[in-house]
Amino acid sequence: MPKTKRALVPLYLLFSLAADADKTGSTTWNYDAATGLPTSKIYADGHGPSYTYTTDGKLATRTWARKDAQGNDLVTTSSYNLFGELTGIDYSDST
Repeated sequence: MPKTKRALVPLYLLFSLAADADKTGSTTWNYDAATGLPTSKIYADGHGPSYTYTTDGKLATRTWARKDAQGNDLVTTSSYNLFGELTGIDYSDST
């Protein structure tokens, strides 16, 4: 029997998933077929955040649904040390 690779999903994503479970189909989650990690969340208006991951399954970037004042994507980039521990979160705007 093949082994299944389990994905660690950041806690804030789990809360988002739980909140969407009460809605009536207005939000769609898309997942990577190989890892099971969420790749995007599409709201009823057709917009939503997207996610990328490191090769070991940690969140690398989140591109938010909203834009900055100049119309650019708002991107959060996570950084990790050699032990895989989160060491920083960089925001593409002045946050």
